[in-house]
Amino acid sequence: MNPDVFPLLFGNGIGWVIYACCTSNVFVFAANFTNVLVGMFYVLTGYMLAASDSARQRIEIMSISMLGLWSSLGFAATQITDEGTRNNVMGATANVIVLLLFASPLSTVATIVREKSAASINKPFALVQVLNCILWLLYGLFGLTVPDVYIWGPNAMGLGLGILQVVLLVRYGSKPALTDSFEPTLLDSAEARYPP
Repeated sequence: MNPDVFPLLFGNGIGWVIYACCTSNVFVFAANFTNVLVGMFYVLTGYMLAASDSARQRIEIMSISMLGLWSSLGFAATQITDEGTRNNVMGATANVIVLLLFASPLSTVATIVREKSAASINKPFALVQVLNCILWLLYGLFGLTVPDVYIWGPNAMGLGLGILQVVLLVRYGSKPALTDSFEPTLLDSAEARYPP
């Protein structure tokens, strides 16, 4: 599993909570407050289950970076007196993070194609991304307020990226590829053919 997803999910939730506070959007706040809590759970679980020290270190660095970024920008938001400018800064930054989140499973595309295995893409995450983006795209276009490009824009792109993940999963499957060095013996179990 690609460890980048977890800290980005956590940071995405923080960003949208701040944007919701700036725009007084209770629906965006309610959805993303939960995202912050679940995102932190994923970060802690991913850290605990990470297969290597480098994966744990990557989760640490990205999580601390997300907290530092949003703490700084959250404070900066209180100093920007023009509401439109403040909302644009928060919305644009939240969009950068959400697009990184949507694209993060695809950071292993070269490996997926080379090994003919989409095991690094989390199937439930890809499917939920597609559904999530459809719903937020519709809300951003037709919600209770005027269309909000900061909501529908990244979700239109995220929908495309989610569909690409699903296409890779369908094309290559989600089982780990066999390693080139595997030489089965009578004592090998089926699980030994798939590296962790």
